Amino acid sequence: MGLNCVLLGAGNVASHLGPALKVAGYKILQVYSRTDSSARQLALKLEAVPLVRAGDVISDADFYFVALSDSAFAEVLPQIKIKNGFERRLRRFMSNLLPRKYMRRILPYFLPDSSIMTSQNR
Repeated sequence: MGLNCVLLGAGNVASHLGPALKVAGYKILQVYSRTDSSARQLALKLEAVPLVRAGDVISDADFYFVALSDSAFAEVLPQIKIKNGFERRLRRFMSNLLPRKYMRRILPYFLPDSSIMTSQNR
C-alpha cells in the first residue's frame, strides 16, 4: 500500500503530477481546486475526493503536493487545519511566477523545512 497524499491544485501541473504519483504508488486521497469542475475532473481520474473548500483538506496525509499559483497558495494555506509536523509533509511547491528566494522571504512561517521548487530554480 502506498503513501497517502493530497494534491492541492487541479491545473496543468497537477494534471500531470497526479497521474505520475498514482503510477509511482501514492494513494491520492483528495484533490483541491478553487473550481468544482477542475477538482471533480482530476479527482475522478485519480479515484480521489474532490474539494473546493481548503478547510476540508485532511490534516493527517503522509504528503501534500502543492501545484497552485503563488497567489492561490498564499490564500489557501492559512485555511488548511495545520497539525504539528504539517510543514515537514508539505513536499513541493510549483510556481512559475516567483523565484525561490522571494517565496522563502514571504512564507517562512509556513515553509521552514519544505522544499520549494520553481521553474526558475530547478
